[in-house]
Amino acid sequence: MALLLLVCSVSYAGVWACYRFTYAVTPGDTTWPAVDDMRRQTPVNEIRHHDPSHVFSESEIGNWKPSLTFRAYDWADRHHLLPQAYLAGLLFQHNATQVWSNFLLDQIYINGRWYYFPLAIVFKEPVSVLVAMMLGILVLCRHFPKSRVWDMACLSWPAMVFFIAAMTSSLNFGIRHIFPTLAIAYIAIGCASALVMKRWRTIGITAIAIILVGEAVETAAVFPDYIAYFNYPSGGSRGGIHLLTDSNLDWGQDAKLLARWQKEHPNEPLYLCLYGAVDPAYYGVKYKSLPGAVSQAPVDPTLTSGQLPPGVLGISATILQGVYLPARLREAYQPLLQQKPIAVLGGTIYLFRVGEPPAMPPH
Repeated sequence: MALLLLVCSVSYAGVWACYRFTYAVTPGDTTWPAVDDMRRQTPVNEIRHHDPSHVFSESEIGNWKPSLTFRAYDWADRHHLLPQAYLAGLLFQHNATQVWSNFLLDQIYINGRWYYFPLAIVFKEPVSVLVAMMLGILVLCRHFPKSRVWDMACLSWPAMVFFIAAMTSSLNFGIRHIFPTLAIAYIAIGCASALVMKRWRTIGITAIAIILVGEAVETAAVFPDYIAYFNYPSGGSRGGIHLLTDSNLDWGQDAKLLARWQKEHPNEPLYLCLYGAVDPAYYGVKYKSLPGAVSQAPVDPTLTSGQLPPGVLGISATILQGVYLPARLREAYQPLLQQKPIAVLGGTIYLFRVGEPPAMPPH
């Protein structure tokens, strides 16, 4: 209990220290329009959490009963128990977990599915690691010393609690969310390897060597496109567009490759709809912007996805999946999934030929 109290005290002081022990975002002013907007959105999200398709009235919002999470946030904010920006992040995260659009196996759905993260592990972990996990579980269940059961419990229980919490979450857009569980799983693989080496040294050395070589080969084969990595049975990075989205595949990381492609094709008109935080113009890419992009130049009002002059359309995998798009844009870009791209950059930017090529004059 003393250790727990010490950890909580240091953590609490550490949060305040990160914000220089200042509550307000701006000196002398505690108002923040962004937080007010999130407060107004909270009733809507909490009502829709249980039934995303529910059409509710203003009276329902007026009769809304705040959740325990929101009441705790509101109480901490009114009493300035934590920095304003930190609390705003907690409120943003709470709102996001109430209603979120997710993608799995070519299906867009609202809120979470319990089997999302187990499948994400199967798709994203290297085959050698999956083999090591299965063998490790078998070895630990059958040969772990009974005298070390408490050690096993300390290793497995936190991982199981964290993993179950992730499986019941509404957020299904990144295997990164279960990295703590995977880290403990890797420790368990190490424990299993030690047991194998102790009992069957020759077999253990051979098996571990094969797994390590396999992992090295898989890692080197996809360099440097690690974000878009999917293991071979899942179809590799090209297969990922039908399996998972967002940080599992496409975070806008391949804009540099687009700049390189344009240098090799300087005469191709380029139309872009990319997912990511950086405008590709930063890398010198010259293009016209299409609707649906996250961070690009303003949309050219003369262009639509279905009526483009001859050229090349570059679209991110996350945009192409349509998971975060309004229905009208999702329908506009969906036909591209049936076309064969002329190139795929880094596994995330799909390039398509659009428009009719200009007629060549007679000789």
